[in-house]
Amino acid sequence: MTTTADDTLASKSYSFWAKSTETGHNQVFNHGGPNEGQFSFNYSSNRAVIHLGDVYVYFDDHASQDDGNWHHHVVYIEHDDITACKWYIDGVANGTQTGDTVGSATAYTEPLTIGREGSNYFDGSLDEFAIFDGELTPAQVLQIYNGGKPADLKEFSPESWWRMGDDDDAGGTTIRDLGVVSTTELVSNGEFLNNTTGWTAANSATLAAVEWAGESRLKIANDASVNHGAAYQEVTVVVGARYKVTATLAFSLGNATDIQFKLGTSQGGVEYFNSGSIVADTTITEYITATTTSLYIYCQNAGGVSKLAYFDDVSVKQDDLVLNGGFDSDTLWTKGTGWSISGGKATSDNSQTGSSSLSQTVSLVQGALYEITYDWSRASVGDVNFYLRSDSTGWLSETGTGRVVYLRHLGATGSTNFEVYTGADSDGSVDNVSVKQVNGNPGTLVNTPTFSTDTP
Repeated sequence: MTTTADDTLASKSYSFWAKSTETGHNQVFNHGGPNEGQFSFNYSSNRAVIHLGDVYVYFDDHASQDDGNWHHHVVYIEHDDITACKWYIDGVANGTQTGDTVGSATAYTEPLTIGREGSNYFDGSLDEFAIFDGELTPAQVLQIYNGGKPADLKEFSPESWWRMGDDDDAGGTTIRDLGVVSTTELVSNGEFLNNTTGWTAANSATLAAVEWAGESRLKIANDASVNHGAAYQEVTVVVGARYKVTATLAFSLGNATDIQFKLGTSQGGVEYFNSGSIVADTTITEYITATTTSLYIYCQNAGGVSKLAYFDDVSVKQDDLVLNGGFDSDTLWTKGTGWSISGGKATSDNSQTGSSSLSQTVSLVQGALYEITYDWSRASVGDVNFYLRSDSTGWLSETGTGRVVYLRHLGATGSTNFEVYTGADSDGSVDNVSVKQVNGNPGTLVNTPTFSTDTP
């Protein structure tokens, strides 16, 4: 399967399920020419390999490569240190063997291809293939393994996620990408490339962007009289919108005994999040719903006088197109006849004489596919119907939490109405409504691989 995703050499985690009996070289994925961002089963002497051009690493032989059973795999590629690459099988890291660690990785010449490199094809079955930015923690790998049954990956924010037939037309040649399309980055210079522009020092700290293992990071240095220096930045957000905030705290690189990461409405204002004392390398992922138009980001070195602390990859992106989808307040929605908002949900009370809607304005892209998630319950009768302007899901009768439906916007790019409709006989309640653009990198099947009901 060819894709348009992952076309630049970077540190990524690749999660997938595989089943095969092939004991020879079995190509799982690569990124262009021979050995570019490549992972293969049984590459040499029954050993799997990660190959990054001039450098590569072998892994111990493992039965999962060819025992004919479904297994979950996570492959982590560290783009600037081949010795840090990892291969997990069913939640457990496998051992490595000597490869060639001298040299540097080769830049990718093509996006990700699954199941092929040149004339080498994968022989077997693949399912639930996903890409994640950076390294998944061992705990996250175990969560995704889920005791041997594929799990919903949304909470792990995959860049791309091809379910290989689920939610797709099994007779077609296109595999939908359920990774959420990234929104605009709000943080200025969160990667600290060559400087600390956009960040302000607090409490007499000295800020610097420094290279470490090929990556630039923020260094916060406390002076001899202050034990809690910091760097901060404020970004503008939309009240009611949900945001995904991430940051890397590189504790092991410094000598501070305590580093912290905080989010608030302003300096000294209401806190959305406080990491507390961090004493190990940590990647933070936090979701917040803005209550004011300002979000304050605070990186703190609380490790004592003359101590050093390091931070990296600070990011804030809007996570959802819908505002106040949890109905925490009776705001930001336009209510038609029979609709009310209270108790953390929106309810249609069956007083309307025709279809009635709950609506708000969202910004959409022509031709894009959107994932709508919601909870729907009813007292006695009625269905729900979602509209993106004139594009409709049709009437949906199934109740429950975490319902998912996909809808393509065929109208013009720009602002338009998102509407939740109920009929004249409906007395239902809706909650946790979310709209996200997906399918940024659909996969294209080549040489007619087949779908199967044999799944993990």
